[in-house]
Amino acid sequence: MTPLRSETDWREHMTSRAYVGITPPSNGTGSWPTSGKASRVVFIVFSAMFALLSAFMIVGYAEHPHPANDFFAFDSFSRFVRWHRPVLIYDQRLLERFQDLPGHKLFAFMYHPGMLLLLWPLAYLPYVAGYVAWVSVGVAACCIAVAGSGRGWPLALLVVVTPSTLWTILCGQSSLLVAALLVGGLRLVPHRPVLAGMLIGLATYKPQLGLLVPVALVAAGRWRSILSAGATTLCIVGLSTAAFGNDVWLGWVRHLPSIMAVRSGHIADWATLLATVSANLTCLGLGRHTADAIQTVSLLGCGALTWWCFRPGLAAREDRHLLSVSVLGIATFLATPFAFIYDLPLFTAAVLLFVEERRRSNGAFTFSEIMVVIVALLLPWLLLIRTFQGCSSLFVLLVLSTVLRRLRHLGDAEGPDTV
Repeated sequence: MTPLRSETDWREHMTSRAYVGITPPSNGTGSWPTSGKASRVVFIVFSAMFALLSAFMIVGYAEHPHPANDFFAFDSFSRFVRWHRPVLIYDQRLLERFQDLPGHKLFAFMYHPGMLLLLWPLAYLPYVAGYVAWVSVGVAACCIAVAGSGRGWPLALLVVVTPSTLWTILCGQSSLLVAALLVGGLRLVPHRPVLAGMLIGLATYKPQLGLLVPVALVAAGRWRSILSAGATTLCIVGLSTAAFGNDVWLGWVRHLPSIMAVRSGHIADWATLLATVSANLTCLGLGRHTADAIQTVSLLGCGALTWWCFRPGLAAREDRHLLSVSVLGIATFLATPFAFIYDLPLFTAAVLLFVEERRRSNGAFTFSEIMVVIVALLLPWLLLIRTFQGCSSLFVLLVLSTVLRRLRHLGDAEGPDTV
């Protein structure tokens, strides 16, 4: 008799024998079916809790707005290039006088000139209208990228109310859009490689969040997506040069040392707000050079893991591709040396892809997986508690190991030849 190697074989065997009412062996699956009452209760309770928290915080912010958050910086950048030569945006003294903040505070422009293409429309909108449009586009794009189709609306709802979205909205950051471009692009790679590459190319305004993407594309042999991403990046360079002058990129290169100096000079001040390995180690008292060395080792390890996940033999099927994208998004926060708490929408989107894979297969979660997902969604708030500051990498590692366990389970269920 041929041995039954997987749960799929077991189901087919039971169907062919017309056995009814027999439950197949779980083989590692849990007792919380995605369509079951317990899972629905967890979803409703936490969605309602997140929604109430978001409403409360947004109303409070509207009544007592922060005088200068990151959207203030983006708005000031757009107005600066409207009234000054764009290359001068890298002149920090001139930009400081233009922003005119108390205490000589400065929001330095630390992006490449392509970012100005995204920002320039803000100069033609009133501040509040620009703020609303800015965050609305990011939220909508991230919802579409995570949901994938009409059937994914529950995850789109979670995107709207999760703490990482709330934090990004209150900061006025652009992290929701970059999460949408990376997640949406990677999900489209198997089906629409050229469009996928275009989305990934557009996400290069925050290159520190895309460190693992080239590794994934090369490992999977997705050359059309690579070429498309490269062509899109070149188009951004050409368009920004045409719009803002021939000297804008040369100015960026010339001022790059001062931009890096601003980041390096404030890294200790920002450490509690950074969700990276080196920042965590800095919070725990390690020296800068030691923390950077360990961060480099973590980056190399995440690169190797990404290569393993995206090699053709493992990421060929849709369910495993979703989990591979999830691994990349989560591992990014162990790989990159520079990611703030407001960059966590990419992490949240990756966790929701883990949920989406199980939902599509009509599978079940274990209790521990449910707890890990909840902790992952709460991570932005946990990192505001002093007790947990410096521990974000441990939470990320916990979530990453959970997704990897599921990915390995799918491979084992199909037999050793598939992995």
